[in-house]
Amino acid sequence: MIKKKGLLIIIMICFLTGCNVKENIIINKDLSVNEEVNMSGTKDFFDNRYKMLPINVVKDILTSNERENLLTQNGYKYDISELDKFPSVIATKKYNNIETFTNNTIFKNQYFKTFNTIEENNLITINAKDYIKYEQGDLERYSISNCQINIKVPFKVTKNNADKYDSKTNTFIWYINQNTNDKEIKLTFDKTRIYIYNSNLYIIIGLIIILIIIGIEIILKIKNKYKKVNEI
Repeated sequence: MIKKKGLLIIIMICFLTGCNVKENIIINKDLSVNEEVNMSGTKDFFDNRYKMLPINVVKDILTSNERENLLTQNGYKYDISELDKFPSVIATKKYNNIETFTNNTIFKNQYFKTFNTIEENNLITINAKDYIKYEQGDLERYSISNCQINIKVPFKVTKNNADKYDSKTNTFIWYINQNTNDKEIKLTFDKTRIYIYNSNLYIIIGLIIILIIIGIEIILKIKNKYKKVNEI
């Protein structure tokens, strides 16, 4: 119950008019997880619902002792960022392992009824399914204008259903908005295989270097051979 109340209070700045959410999930090489959730109200929220500076709205909502306690009870830290056009609340938490993350993140029930981790041999699968579509008047969730879920993995991913992929950072991206009727997140990686960006390029460069070394050795052998012949 505390987790649900904490979540509702965190996102009060976003109610009714929608919210822009970016959730960054970073899986580390030791399989610990860093979670960062960046939430900001939409332009309509700030322009139409309040007639004061947006940053004052955010501070007023989030700085009471009761709300701060609910965040800390769930192990979250939060900060208010003024870097973007509209201020945002950034909640962060670190987990010792992936299973702890999927079991304890307070944001999972905003989108999915089921969120779990499956481990089989060297393969680990993160699966979020049974999508929950927001309905007006639903106090357990909030309306989403745009949501972007990013999962960054240091390992080789064998299967995924991401909407977008950033090969430079090995980040898999899913999008959710008010028109989303169904969604599933599925990502499987091999914890024994480290991801290397442009691995094929490194292989080609390695082969070229080997060929150059072999060529130099052949040239040196030929030179030595002719040198011995000339000495005779």
